Amino acid sequence: MGGLTLLVTGGAKQGKSVFTVALARSLPPPRYYIAAMEPFDEQWRARAERHRSARGADFETIERRRDLSGLSLPNRGAALLECIPNLTANEMFRPDYSIVPDARTRILNGVESLAAQCETLIVVTNEIGRDAHGFDAASMEYIEALGAINNALAARFGVVAE
Repeated sequence: MGGLTLLVTGGAKQGKSVFTVALARSLPPPRYYIAAMEPFDEQWRARAERHRSARGADFETIERRRDLSGLSLPNRGAALLECIPNLTANEMFRPDYSIVPDARTRILNGVESLAAQCETLIVVTNEIGRDAHGFDAASMEYIEALGAINNALAARFGVVAE
């Protein structure tokens, strides 16, 4: 990987976004925010806009919902990727919810590609597998894929924080 890599994990709505934006703001520019969330409805679009407003002009926002390997940053700097669960869902499921093979590999290769372009890469992920039982097969495959991706990133990254 390129420079410093930091993986931030935790439960949903536990302050990871606020923490990682503040951390990235403390780094020298340029600063990139790579948004992986696909805003499917007005509620999600409003949430994305609140996040964008909170970041202000300190970041160049790049919406990249899949294919991180195809992303080329204009300059080295700090990048904040939010978040691995959204990226995993986008890479893993077709519009008909059938599963795309090799999503894990594409995600890990994409993060590696992004890290190679950065002085500092901060990646946000979620802990979602602790109570994973009773879900349908596709949901369980997603939870298992996310767990494997989180484990692989944690093993490769310089810093992991919860």
